[in-house]
Amino acid sequence: KRRYKRQGFDLDLTYITSRIIAMATPAFGQHGVYRNDIHVVSRFLSFRHYGCFFVFNLCDTFLSSDGVTGNYNPNMLFNQVQRIPFEDHGPPLLTEIIQFCEEAQQWMLKNKHNVIAVHC
Repeated sequence: KRRYKRQGFDLDLTYITSRIIAMATPAFGQHGVYRNDIHVVSRFLSFRHYGCFFVFNLCDTFLSSDGVTGNYNPNMLFNQVQRIPFEDHGPPLLTEIIQFCEEAQQWMLKNKHNVIAVHC
């Protein structure tokens, strides 16, 4: 597992490229211990990519294997969240992959500084 341990952050998060971030699901309370605390994720994205980030929440609408659903309030991430629910521990539908790719591309093309963060 790669963790982002810089600038006072310690997150289950890695940069795939300079503009694509993969991270664990933001969570509250006890789940924040082994997932990413949503308050820390919010602070990180604001600090590193203020006004230029968009989060893709790929969590299923049903409970995942550890009880975390990804049902956090998008306000916690400045309403910069798009939910495209993929089935937990299963392959996504082709239509879901296409939707994700098209929306990610649209965001990335709007500004050369825009980044996406993806979690499931």
